[in-house]
Amino acid sequence: MPNYRRSVSPGGTFFFTQVTFERSPFLCDEVARTILHNVIEQCQNLWLFELEAIVLLPDHHHAMWSLPENDSDYSRRWGWLKKTFTQRWLAEGGRESSISEGKLRDGRRGVWQPKFWEHTLRDDDDFNEHLNYIHYNPVKHGLVKCPHHWPYSSFRKWVRRGMYDVDWQCTCDGNAPIAPKFPTPPTLCDAGRHQILVAIWTAELQEADGNDDHERDDEGNETQRVAHVIPIGVAAADERA
Repeated sequence: MPNYRRSVSPGGTFFFTQVTFERSPFLCDEVARTILHNVIEQCQNLWLFELEAIVLLPDHHHAMWSLPENDSDYSRRWGWLKKTFTQRWLAEGGRESSISEGKLRDGRRGVWQPKFWEHTLRDDDDFNEHLNYIHYNPVKHGLVKCPHHWPYSSFRKWVRRGMYDVDWQCTCDGNAPIAPKFPTPPTLCDAGRHQILVAIWTAELQEADGNDDHERDDEGNETQRVAHVIPIGVAAADERA
């Protein structure tokens, strides 16, 4: 189990979740993976950031980014990523979900949910928990039995860095490893004196009041907190093609 003691970068280190529109399961397709890999690299050339960790699942992905000092404009990066991916994906004949005529007139497409989830990593423990969450996620969703079996994550990079053993959380030899510590367990709470945003986070519920988890609109502004459950995909980036 990794214990990656590091200082969160001066510009901030962030955990993101981005979901496909209506959870369409295309992200692990070869064409989608190639396009996403290329647009991430191009985005890094336009606006520097370090991709600390990532996992692709069929209908969503999680990532951790570190931004340069005095730079926290991840919304611009996500906006460009989503827009550029959408253009190239559709140009390659990629499928999209049907959307309303009003959204089409507004330039939106049925590829990504129009928002994304952002969590600002507070310290080393927070970093480690989210790193584990990312690399255990395919097991959590029942796609594989061991993290090293899933090819679409940064798990091998962190094995090479010495932060994981290759058999971390592995059940191949009949082992029954203890599940890693994950971020605060999801809860549904009473709104009380304040309106509270409760968001679906990878098919779970995550309490957002009193921590650094945020839903954001298309300009990266935190949206008004509401006392009902809303779909995940938070902290938005524009996907207009």
